[in-house]
Amino acid sequence: PPCFLAAICTLLDFCYLAQMPIFDEQALAKLDAALASFHTHKDAILAASGCLEHFQIPKLEFMQHVVPSICASGAPMQWSVDITEHAHVMEIKNPACAGNNQNYYAQIVCHLDHSDKCFRFDLATAITSSHDLHLNDSDNLADEDHEPDDEKAHTLFYHSPIWKIVNYFKIAEALASERSPNVTHLKCTFMSNTTAIHLAAKLHLQMTIDEAATLFNLPNLCPAICEYLDHCASGIDHHITS
Repeated sequence: PPCFLAAICTLLDFCYLAQMPIFDEQALAKLDAALASFHTHKDAILAASGCLEHFQIPKLEFMQHVVPSICASGAPMQWSVDITEHAHVMEIKNPACAGNNQNYYAQIVCHLDHSDKCFRFDLATAITSSHDLHLNDSDNLADEDHEPDDEKAHTLFYHSPIWKIVNYFKIAEALASERSPNVTHLKCTFMSNTTAIHLAAKLHLQMTIDEAATLFNLPNLCPAICEYLDHCASGIDHHITS
């Protein structure tokens, strides 16, 4: 129902708006409006659920105090422990679990030291094997005057430098250029002028063609697949592959 969707959307808006790092009067007004809209449409949730009889939930009651708390103490995100908790997990708990429950401090330090050395080794080998070493003089001068921004540094720290990037455009072009495609293996990679699409080979949803045709109301699904396979077997271009 529209009122049900409105209640869910406004509740999500409130949750996301409350996580802003800086608030002004306009942001506080939007926060108040989202909460008021949720209370206006929340009865639709009770009507649709059939199991809830009221909204006397402490966390929902606390939402009334979010805006006054922001006005009095500032943005709530400054009081969040997510960052410190994440750091505690990554720097303490995970290294401790990798040990043998003996000499925690020494093993944690050793684990962090080895992790840092592995990261630096991966970074060094990635730089050595990169193909961007042939830069012209102008690019070198531009790089000397440019300092890496925080976003690039963040990406470099949290993403492994040995991550392999798959060129799906090249794969799709190679598949499209095949003169006699393998009919038993349908193409799962294809592209347009600006977009390459790669479909997962192992689907989580398993069903027969007849079940899919019934579920998604596609009465011509089976004949269309048969026509596609016949065209592929005969080497005739089909509008799907052309």
